[in-house]
Formats: sequence, structure tokens, C-alpha cells
Amino acid sequence: MKRTGLFLCTFLLGHTLFAQEAASNNKMIMNYNGHWYVPGDNSLDKEALHYQQLIKEKSAFDTLARGLDKYLGRDQYNEVSNNLDKLLKSESMMPGNTALIALLQQYVDMTKALRNNIVGKDDYRRQMGLASARILKARSGGWSDDLYAYIINESIANSLAYLKEQARLDNSLMMALLQLKKDERYQNCDYNIIVDNRMLDDPDMEMFICDRMEYILGADIYRYRESTPGIIKNYNKRKKESADMMGWLLQRATQDKAPFVMPISFSHNTGDKLNEENLSLSKNQEWYVFLFYKGFLYYSDALPKCGDKATVTILYKP
Repeated sequence: MKRTGLFLCTFLLGHTLFAQEAASNNKMIMNYNGHWYVPGDNSLDKEALHYQQLIKEKSAFDTLARGLDKYLGRDQYNEVSNNLDKLLKSESMMPGNTALIALLQQYVDMTKALRNNIVGKDDYRRQMGLASARILKARSGGWSDDLYAYIINESIANSLAYLKEQARLDNSLMMALLQLKKDERYQNCDYNIIVDNRMLDDPDMEMFICDRMEYILGADIYRYRESTPGIIKNYNKRKKESADMMGWLLQRATQDKAPFVMPISFSHNTGDKLNEENLSLSKNQEWYVFLFYKGFLYYSDALPKCGDKATVTILYKP
């Protein structure tokens, strides 16, 4: 123990001296928005690397899980549901698993609350059966806990989006979803995002809403070093980085069909009326916004914490 303690003290002292030496020798680097960092000592780099590994793992999982998408009869659907109950019971016996248990419980409770609407429709059973089967496979196939949690989150988001779409022509399902929304776990936050009308000269202005993982991944491509909100200093000098980042976000939204990154194209208003976008986003995620203006990343920020309807205004500063 003494040797371990001595090693840790020596390591921490060396780490501190390295940072001080880098600063004194002007080796610290200014990032694009005027904030300083020491190369090799940035938590966002580590977070981005972690998410990159998760994306690779999920790609491998998706390839192996393709065969799960198939027709399920009522008995088969009931069997999948029973297996979910068994998984939840098994998870509950594992110490230190509180977050994963709560996440799985949220999905299971959703399927049970909507069971009467799901079980009688072939398409509903197939969609929900696939989501459930992916969760079971993510737990039984030796995948990481991070992937398992992501698959559950993805299953909740995709299932609710699918059922909401179907509810347009299914009044019974609509009523069931409204009842489900009384549970805070399934509620959304409302946002009103306003873009300065002086920016309407760009017909291709593009906005992306994403969760923290997608935000960090995109920011890493742009070489974001710190999460500093607002309009990006010298944004029009970073054309290549902006193009690379937009390409990545479009790939995640369209090819990868990631549920937590959403492209939003503004329909420009006439006259002096501000450009507005009203969004309803899940309470269970941290949401961020990227705005591209004339092909450049112009603005990025975290959306406010969930509460009453929040308004975010993006001003034009030439």
C-alpha cells in the first residue's frame, strides 16, 4: 500500500509539474474559441474516444442482430415479453446495477402499458418484438454495459417514435400514449429556437439537435476542445472542419439512423418575422444544438435544462 501511495503521489506531482511546465513554456494551445488547454490532458478527448469505441461496437452488434427482424405471432410475442421479465428479475439481483435496472424497467413498463394495443396488430408486434429482442441479445451476447444501455435507450426512443406515427390513424393507441405520457419518464421538454432573421439570406441553413454523445463525437471531428457555448469565433475560417462535421452528422442521422441526432431545415419566413422552430424532446437526454450558416458551423450550445417551455435565440453577429 505504501508503494502504491508513493507511486500515486509521484504520478500526480509529475502530472501537475507537466501542466505547469507546458504553461510556462507557452506550450499550451488556444482553441478556436479562445480557451486554453494542455495537449493530452483533455477530458473531452477521452469521452470522444469512448463514444467512438461504442459506435464501432454498435455497428458490429447491428450486423449480428439483423436476423431479429421477423414476423411474430401472439405466442411468440408473449414469449419475448416473458423473457424480458426474466431479464429484469435477473438484473434486479445484481448489486450496483441501479441505473441499468431503472432503464430496463422503463422499457418493460412501456411495453406492458401498451400491451393491449400492440398484441393485436401484426406490424406493432413486429416492431416492438424487434426492439425487445435487441435488448435481450445485447445482454446475452457478451456486449458491454454501455452498448446494452444504448440499445435500451434506442429501443425506447424508436418505439415511441414509431407508435406516435401509427397513432395518427389509431385512436385507441393515441389514447394509450396520452395515458403513458402522464408518467414523467415518458414526458418531453418543449423548446422554441429562434434564429435571427438577418441570417435568412442562406437558403441552406441547417440545424442539428443531438444528445451529448453525438455532440461530443461531432465536436471531436471539428476539434472542439472545450464545450464553450454560443457563436463560434472566426467561424468562417473553418470551412473544412465544418464540412467534415456536417458530413458526420448527416451520416449519423440518415445512414446510421441514430435516434438522437435530428437534422432540421428551416422554412424561411417572409418579412421581418423571426425564424422559429418548436421542438418537443425527451426529458431523458441532454440536448445540444449545432447551427450551420453558409456552410460553416456558426453556433453550438447545450439546450436549457428541462422546465417550462424554453426559448433559445441565435443572433447574427457578422
